[in-house]
Amino acid sequence: MSKASTSFRLRYLRLFGAICIVATAGLAASVTTASASTDSGASPAVVSSERVAAEMTFSCGSLSASALSYAIKQGYCPASSKLGKLDTVTGSCGSSYVELDNYGQGLGVIVYGFGSTLGTVAYRSLYVSYSGPAASSGFPDTGSMWNANYSASNIAYFGVGKGIATMEGSVTLWWGASCTLLQPIAIGTITGGTY
Repeated sequence: MSKASTSFRLRYLRLFGAICIVATAGLAASVTTASASTDSGASPAVVSSERVAAEMTFSCGSLSASALSYAIKQGYCPASSKLGKLDTVTGSCGSSYVELDNYGQGLGVIVYGFGSTLGTVAYRSLYVSYSGPAASSGFPDTGSMWNANYSASNIAYFGVGKGIATMEGSVTLWWGASCTLLQPIAIGTITGGTY
């Protein structure tokens, strides 16, 4: 299925009843579930929808000299003459998220992405893993980019039952910081009905 077709279907599904609740968390992401309803007699467009957010962080001690200079000028890292002390200082780069929507017929829609609060992202290196009663797999999403925000989706076969999706990786900001994703995890119910 093409990316444009998937995007259109996701918008269509959301217009007819999907309710997304965003759970924001720092190091410990919590899961929030929402159910969608449709007109009587019709199959549910989306049975469950979950979005889980987690913080993205960077370490001042791992920055190059030019990136550290920029970070200190911007107030992202403390000014210090001892770089060793900066190793324990982390800053927030923004947040990443994973959402798992039921697509029916054992399929789930994994929506994932991130938002940088410290500037434009020049490169992303993500890996999305998923697992269900009938299948477990994952896929990479890497590439150059020039935007502070990113969102993508993928339809995957889970089988009927509980499904889990998670994302890990890092993004590199234009000024040199490498932000680590703190692994948001979404859990949802995947049904065997039609969509």
